[in-house]
Amino acid sequence: MLALLLLAALVVFVVVEGRIFLWPRATRREGAVEVRRQMPRTLDLGEPAEIVLSVRNRLGLPVVVRLVENLPESLATAGPFEDVFPAVVRVPPLGAVDLRYGVVPGERGRVEVPAPWLRCGIAGGLARFRTRPDCTHVSRVVPSLANVVRYDTLRRSHNLSAIGIHAGRGFLRGREFDRLRDYHVDDDYRDVDWKATARRDRPITRVYRPERSQDVIVAVDASRVMTARAGGLSKLDEAVNAALVLAHVVTAGGDRFGLAVFDAALRAWMAPRSGAATVSAALDLLYDISPSPFDASFAPACTAIATRQTRRALVVFLTDLPDRVAGEDLVRCLPLLRHRHLVACFTTADRAVEALATKPPAGRRDLARTLAAAELLEEKRRARRRASDAGAYCAELPPGELAASAVNRYLDAKSRGLL
Repeated sequence: MLALLLLAALVVFVVVEGRIFLWPRATRREGAVEVRRQMPRTLDLGEPAEIVLSVRNRLGLPVVVRLVENLPESLATAGPFEDVFPAVVRVPPLGAVDLRYGVVPGERGRVEVPAPWLRCGIAGGLARFRTRPDCTHVSRVVPSLANVVRYDTLRRSHNLSAIGIHAGRGFLRGREFDRLRDYHVDDDYRDVDWKATARRDRPITRVYRPERSQDVIVAVDASRVMTARAGGLSKLDEAVNAALVLAHVVTAGGDRFGLAVFDAALRAWMAPRSGAATVSAALDLLYDISPSPFDASFAPACTAIATRQTRRALVVFLTDLPDRVAGEDLVRCLPLLRHRHLVACFTTADRAVEALATKPPAGRRDLARTLAAAELLEEKRRARRRASDAGAYCAELPPGELAASAVNRYLDAKSRGLL
């Protein structure tokens, strides 16, 4: 008898608790527990970002919430996912609790974070309610501008050599007088105007500007060969980062920057433009570019540049020349550009293939891999050499050095008057 009474009391307790807990859902659209996600609308590729889930309790009783996120593969948590979720939080009556965790985007483009799953119940009770609030969030992952910020910092301190940029050619300092301004601690003492300093009784610096209105066009290869990893990033991500740094340097120098994206066809085009908004426009165009399953063809890009760009320009290809066929394709298309434009071609080295080609083989299978890797590297060298003989400046660079080399080529062409 006592057991039946206890069982009946337990049933009544569960029913009453469930009624108390579910009652707000019947009278309020938002329900007993409200969840809101705070997440940046723009995330930088490879840079940590914070997501905040705000859990609000609308009941007059404490609530325990068990929360599980369903993150897309392109977003990795700062620590092991199992250490972060499922997360259990105790929310006080009519209160709110913020759950914070970090993510690191691994791919560019649009990313959608679906709504989390919740299991809610009154603290110390038996009733539980499973729900999924409507808080889906969409953000875009853009290339990191950390290299652009680092460039500006080192330029102000006259230490660009730390990232491999040789600014000693006089371009960044400029050769045409622009204006006078107050001396800054990072200014070169050679730019101090001593007469103006004496008149104004404080240090005054002369500001020079470089020759302006030169055009630079970057052609980014988005074909299948750019999916290969180069260090921590894909070759396409390396090319995108280099294009954004070059866009910043070009527009900061008063010149115009244009952009083309191609694979087997021309995928995107931005005519050369100047001004501070150029980098943002290039970012908007490049942030969701992904490698296609097709091989690259240089003909559409070269034809578009030759027909749309009538002024002389520096044309920089950020691509890969994996074999003889790709090299011959570039050589056939170079006459479309060489009669008017200055052409440069930069590729990223395959460190894994180089390591395989130099690794002593331990057997027949390893010997076959070593020979195949050596043959691939030799074909790439021949392709670059043929493109150089046809009039293009070609260079293969280690991962991370693409941006510095492209900037150096631009500064060199600018200082020597090749444009």
